[in-house]
Amino acid sequence: MTLAVAAALAYPNLGFFHVHYKSPIHWHETFHYFMGAKYLPELGYTRIYEATWVAGRELGAFAPIRRVRDLATYALRDVASIDAAAVRARFAPARWQAFKRDLLVFGPHIEDWERVFFDHGYNDPPPRALALHLLVRWLPATPLTLTLLTSLDYAIVLAAFWAVWRAFKWMQARLTGARDPALARCLVAAAALGLTVSLTLVAVPRTRELTGEFTAKIRLHNQGTYTNHVGLGSLIAFHTAPWVERPDGSVFVPHEAALAARPAPWVLPTVSVLYLLVALPLILKARPLESVMYAVPLVFCALSPAGYYYSFLVLLVLLPWRDGAADPVRLVAMGFLAFVGAAGYAFELTSSELLPLFYEASIQLGVFLLLWLVFEYIRLAASVGRSPSVSTTPASTTRGG
Repeated sequence: MTLAVAAALAYPNLGFFHVHYKSPIHWHETFHYFMGAKYLPELGYTRIYEATWVAGRELGAFAPIRRVRDLATYALRDVASIDAAAVRARFAPARWQAFKRDLLVFGPHIEDWERVFFDHGYNDPPPRALALHLLVRWLPATPLTLTLLTSLDYAIVLAAFWAVWRAFKWMQARLTGARDPALARCLVAAAALGLTVSLTLVAVPRTRELTGEFTAKIRLHNQGTYTNHVGLGSLIAFHTAPWVERPDGSVFVPHEAALAARPAPWVLPTVSVLYLLVALPLILKARPLESVMYAVPLVFCALSPAGYYYSFLVLLVLLPWRDGAADPVRLVAMGFLAFVGAAGYAFELTSSELLPLFYEASIQLGVFLLLWLVFEYIRLAASVGRSPSVSTTPASTTRGG
């Protein structure tokens, strides 16, 4: 219960919400995922920036913006190359006016539009994008509607807590041989609903076109190196590449320099294999569900995903507990994890610089995972030392005479 309350408080950043905006709405992300979904038929996955620039110029904005990212190539293109008439032609007149009205809502809330235009677009997979499109197609972008849509996350988190609780109940029932007909019906209904929705969305002709566009875009996206990614690959790239200081004192790494600084193709697989060999004794000694947690460092070593995907680290706090008692060595490790998380929050509160923030996060997480491995071997050695010794004194025998 204490962990659930702590997680509930931590989810909205302990009341800070999105630190930069100090609001439940992350306006930069919401722009992409609201506008990208609402105008999916007109924008697809590659036209959100050119349409936004054209609409903004009609509204008298974006005069200082000289370049936007071409989402078909990920190169920066001069705005003079944008065909405004072709952009407008993809919209019905009423939809174009609605697009501009929605843009007016986002305009005052986003200070750095150049950062938006240099981002990497709308990246929802087609089934989810189409489902979200059906949800928001007729909704105007207002602070109220955007707040309500953002608040759906809280309902989803509560549903996830309920699902996890029911899943553990189901596992306990299976271990004891008991049956839970209500849960079985719930699982069947959820599977049927998910299958029905998936088949319906796949049957939509537009899905196939969007899937091809999305696949090409994600293939291109996966070839890049990004500031907000956390992991060994990102750490090596941004440690090696030169940092450039802007006139306002902020720093960045040119995309081409980050690409050139990526580790050789053999480095990350080699490190991942070495980690598996080092962790293998721990994995073999662990309980089945517990052993899965030893895959966490593989995510760091092999994948370097965006920082927000590491929210699953909260599951590590379950490791110290077994049969109602806490392992002291693992409690120390989780205390260190809490310290690392608090240090990350403190850095975020004092600076809006993304590059140093995520670079430091990669270092902090790498240090934690290394020390966690050390703690786990200390715990394993301590448990072996506590194991009851087996008497080697031969048992006496009595012969009948």
